[in-house]
Amino acid sequence: MKKLNLKRALVIAAGLVVATIPQAAKAQLNSNAGTVTLNATLAESLTVNVTGGAVVNFTLAPNTAANAGSTTSTILTSWVLTPGRTKVTVWAWVPNGVAALTRVTISRPVR
Repeated sequence: MKKLNLKRALVIAAGLVVATIPQAAKAQLNSNAGTVTLNATLAESLTVNVTGGAVVNFTLAPNTAANAGSTTSTILTSWVLTPGRTKVTVWAWVPNGVAALTRVTISRPVR
């Protein structure tokens, strides 16, 4: 009799344990897809900084169109532009365009 009661108690306990375990499939039947709208803005900016050679002295020679300066200048530019912008123009005069662009890094071209 004791064995029968013990066996019956174990079966009932096991049934209760199984009944309390949630079924993953039932959770999927009650879920729905929600809609989320995300808006993010980033202001445009364009920065041009002289990081070296902010003062350049010239000794002008008579009847000479090109006069060498006392030092070179280092210009650093950075920008954040909206995707729709198609053109940015920065004007600067340099006597040697190749020397002026000795170190150029473009992480994201303007499109």
